[in-house]
Amino acid sequence: MDALSKGIISENPFRNIKLKANCKVRSYLSEAELKKIMEYLPDCPKIKLVLDAFIFCCFTGISFIDLKNLKQDNLVIIGGEKWIIARRQKNNMLFQIKLMKLPQEILNRHSNTSKPYLLNLPSYETSLKCLKKICLLCGIDKNITFHMARHTFATMALTNGMPIESISKILGHSNITTTQIYAKIVNQK
Repeated sequence: MDALSKGIISENPFRNIKLKANCKVRSYLSEAELKKIMEYLPDCPKIKLVLDAFIFCCFTGISFIDLKNLKQDNLVIIGGEKWIIARRQKNNMLFQIKLMKLPQEILNRHSNTSKPYLLNLPSYETSLKCLKKICLLCGIDKNITFHMARHTFATMALTNGMPIESISKILGHSNITTTQIYAKIVNQK
């Protein structure tokens, strides 16, 4: 536009170009929806495991694959508190998550010390089928995924005053601008 105003060019070369923002809508569970899911009591052990894994992800921000890859070595005691310290499979970024009471209970309930991984989760596809069934039975009309658990964690953490830098570190984002997407969601809320 500067070249046009200075008379260097005679017309705007971009006048017929229309740009659209490629913004994905980040879906997350509200606190009420998360509460419904947490209150659901499945009979099937596999569905119970997937439900607990999803709740674990909502309270820690960990991704499905990183949860599936967790080993006993990733649990560390720092200052008398239990933490998860690991690297994200996606980008090899280090993440550190202090385990609150509920995620710790989930690990205690499902951990299998005879296996190399803490949780013996089914495949992602099988887990998604279980999640969709849970949502249907809970009356939640959303296309639920484990990635939604990360969004749920981030929006709840921001809403409750956690600094965005801490959330970025917990989520293992390589760039804080990725985490700032959640700040926009919370501001819109």
